[in-house]
Amino acid sequence: MKLDVLRNKLGLTQAQLAQALGVRERTVLRWEEGTSKPTGTAADAIGAITDAVEEGGNPRTIGRAITVGVRRLLYEAITS
Repeated sequence: MKLDVLRNKLGLTQAQLAQALGVRERTVLRWEEGTSKPTGTAADAIGAITDAVEEGGNPRTIGRAITVGVRRLLYEAITS
């Protein structure tokens, strides 16, 4: 699923997604334009969220995926 489609399904702006993933808004724009790709924990978080949406879009499952993704990002930031 394209990132902009996923983001829109979640009702998020680029700024909100960037904040949740710990990246700059410009980075999300580049991902959506296809000029760069998410890597590391951001890619893992996006993958988990995508899987949750594609498996039925249960808000609880999506929320859990977002929480896990954000926790991974925070852990990575703290330990690096």
